[in-house]
Amino acid sequence: SAWTFARAARSGELARLFAAPAPAEAAGEPADTADAAGAAAPPPVAHYLLAVNFYNQLALQPAEREFERRLALELAEAVARECHGQVQCLPGVGVLVDFHHRKDAERPFQVICAALLLARLLRDEAPFGSYRLGMNLALHPAGATLPVDDAAVGDATLLSALAPDDTLAISATVARALENETRYAAKRLDNPLLDELATSNGHCYLVIGVAPPFDTLIGQQAERIKAQRDAISSPSTF
Repeated sequence: SAWTFARAARSGELARLFAAPAPAEAAGEPADTADAAGAAAPPPVAHYLLAVNFYNQLALQPAEREFERRLALELAEAVARECHGQVQCLPGVGVLVDFHHRKDAERPFQVICAALLLARLLRDEAPFGSYRLGMNLALHPAGATLPVDDAAVGDATLLSALAPDDTLAISATVARALENETRYAAKRLDNPLLDELATSNGHCYLVIGVAPPFDTLIGQQAERIKAQRDAISSPSTF
């Protein structure tokens, strides 16, 4: 059920299920901490964290599951290239796209459009998978990669588990960044599990669309990415 999956995702149970064993540290090898201690930490910047939840993966056959994992990663990387993001695998869940803040007042709306672009691509291109998206905002040093076990990533994962298929749930912190934005529409997300969020309050939302000109632009971007995939990829074996 959604509740069971959300609790497992939030607690890290799914990540532990799928994670590879950590390599043992070499005996007697000291940690290199002197330089880090002497260097001043860079100022924190906003990271818009998009969790792409491959929600029905455990119901698929192994070959179907592997096909979908590769596809989701490929499509996430295509959107990240378009919208200045970084992609990581999110063990047991799917994919994490980290959209770093840019000095542009349009950035919060840009990342919402990027998330909707990825949702559309997954809906159109994925033959087996069901995907749910959740977005959270975190402050983290510029240029640093946010670890997947960070609490803010866990909250993005929880939001993704609570979203209906092919939709985007956003945290209160993301909604606050969009406070004066009128080009998107959203409705409140109500679920008791929102009380378990660690980095945001429970005033979360489901994005239900963007204004027509931008929805058209998202559709055009999706068709262009699909055409690029068709031009370079071999036929599917399914």
